[in-house]
Amino acid sequence: MNHTNGAGGVAQNNNIESYVRRGIAQGKSHEEIANNLRAAGWREEMISLAFISVAENPHGLLPEGEESSRATFLYVLSFLTLYISVWAFINTSFGIIDSLFGVAMNEPALLSFRWSIAWLVVVFPVFLITNHYIPKVLPSGGETVGLSGTRKNLTYATLFLATATLIGSAVFAIFELTSGEIITPAMPKITTIALIAALLFGYYFNDLRGRKENHA
Repeated sequence: MNHTNGAGGVAQNNNIESYVRRGIAQGKSHEEIANNLRAAGWREEMISLAFISVAENPHGLLPEGEESSRATFLYVLSFLTLYISVWAFINTSFGIIDSLFGVAMNEPALLSFRWSIAWLVVVFPVFLITNHYIPKVLPSGGETVGLSGTRKNLTYATLFLATATLIGSAVFAIFELTSGEIITPAMPKITTIALIAALLFGYYFNDLRGRKENHA
């Protein structure tokens, strides 16, 4: 839902808190602000949450443009560290699987394995910290900005990559099975990739659907 209103610009940029804050600053009554939000399609619980948040922190939000910039930075950082962490985890898993199957690592493979461990140890905690930090600095715990264009685009890109990976994993698994060998290093590698892709798809699909329902 668009959540905009030509008369008064209700909750533009999906930022209900900014609209409430501006309305109060302009001397509008709470009832008038709430009625405008209802007319724009906002649900009662979101309206109540916005008033509570503004009452608890009347001067805490940054100007709207800065809020948008901060949200963009945090979401890009979150997804970037996610992608790097996934790559590092998969590459580390491949090295462990090869060692379990007795496959000797040459020097480039060993170097890649060491780099993947280093990236995973550094970047994954950054991903966790970023996602822990987002609800603390974005309006309404990140719910309203969560439907921003940046986040939606990154989420859909992740869903696309996860879907393509699942399809590719299934094709490669069938290809390997036609060789007549079931127990090969390739099969646990394919399984690892497919499981990670499935987890990512399930998490972000449910997250996107939940945010849409909250703003329906």
